Amino acid sequence: MTSYDLILELVSVKVFLNFRVRVLLFYKSDYATPTAQSYARKNLVLAAVVVSFSGLIIRNIESANSWTIIFYRALAFTFVVCCIILLRHKKNSFSKLKDVGIAGVIAGIILGFTNVTYIIAITNTTVANTLFTVSLIPFITALLAFLFLKEKIRRITFFAMVIAFSGILIMFGGSIAAGESFGNLMALITAFLFSAFTVLIRSRNQIEMLPSLVIGGLISVLVTLLVPQTGFRAPLYDILLCLLLGGVLSGFANTLFTLAARYIFAAEVSFYLFIEFALGPFWVWLFVNEQPTNSTLFGGSVIFVALLMKTLVEREESKRG
Repeated sequence: MTSYDLILELVSVKVFLNFRVRVLLFYKSDYATPTAQSYARKNLVLAAVVVSFSGLIIRNIESANSWTIIFYRALAFTFVVCCIILLRHKKNSFSKLKDVGIAGVIAGIILGFTNVTYIIAITNTTVANTLFTVSLIPFITALLAFLFLKEKIRRITFFAMVIAFSGILIMFGGSIAAGESFGNLMALITAFLFSAFTVLIRSRNQIEMLPSLVIGGLISVLVTLLVPQTGFRAPLYDILLCLLLGGVLSGFANTLFTLAARYIFAAEVSFYLFIEFALGPFWVWLFVNEQPTNSTLFGGSVIFVALLMKTLVEREESKRG
């Protein structure tokens, strides 16, 4: 295999070019077969690349405040996920709501607050600080999954996470800008909340948990309605970006993430978020000149090395297996 083919694999272009690869949106297996797991991993790469543009979109919003962004993003997010559920299940869509159980409801509530804290974080500190604080998610998720689900961490996943974590430490080697502690705190809360969400949906891996996303979107809308403010007026340009952010990016990516959690362990699911954490600051640096430090760039490269190592090892294991 050439290096060019490997790059295509990593950025999930083959999801579109290779007929044998299905987006999980159209895949309905009730058992975690090797084929389903392969689809899930490639879909997670695709989802992470897509959602990595979120910070760039937020930085291009001109005047809408955090709560306005959350409101329109949540509306679009909820609408798109509802459409996906209707597309998948048609007349059986409403029956899927009750299937998620109390775990799904709690997961949805947690996701709703996660959506709020994430936007507040990224609008009160740099994209790099937000994403590299949120990059604690795989480690928190692995710990919670081990404690509550008794899920073991694969050896290659563990070593890749250790290498990736070293990349995070390099990024945090530079000082965090003064006056951005609130945003960093919100990012840390986001990491804990999303980890809990991941473990909850994984705990019901025999059930499709997409309705939890709908609950999360509605909770986010409700929170914005309860917060005293002047209203949700914003330029049409800002509203359209918020709808793009919630519908196309978050709606699509979170759907793939939630579906993938049925087929592979929670720790491995969250590992693929490292792609978003590494790419997100790069996009805002490239297009809006939000300059990351040298330690940020070097640390992001280390994260990609960890992902590459994991991909190569799993490819060799699949050939032998």
